[in-house]
Amino acid sequence: MRVAVFLDNVNYEELNKFIKEVFIFDIDDNSLKVIGEETILIDNVNYTLTWLLSKKVNIIYANTNNEAFEIFIQSSGIKIMPLDEIKNNPALESLLIKSGY
Repeated sequence: MRVAVFLDNVNYEELNKFIKEVFIFDIDDNSLKVIGEETILIDNVNYTLTWLLSKKVNIIYANTNNEAFEIFIQSSGIKIMPLDEIKNNPALESLLIKSGY
């Protein structure tokens, strides 16, 4: 299964909230293999969907707050999960930073 994790890019956040840092992983039997990292602009849903399909992504973890975007992406067969659901994926959970707060 190929997973993409969409994160805010703090270097560009004030410039454009649609610029995201995307990390792509292959997950098999709870093992994790990093495929790549890209900075992309997600303001155009057609471009974003084409990009996801070209990377053969099955699931994305993102906080989109855009129902039309989510419906369009999911209609192509790509599942969208809220970013905080990473903690429920045993392979991706290891990416979380443990906080003492």
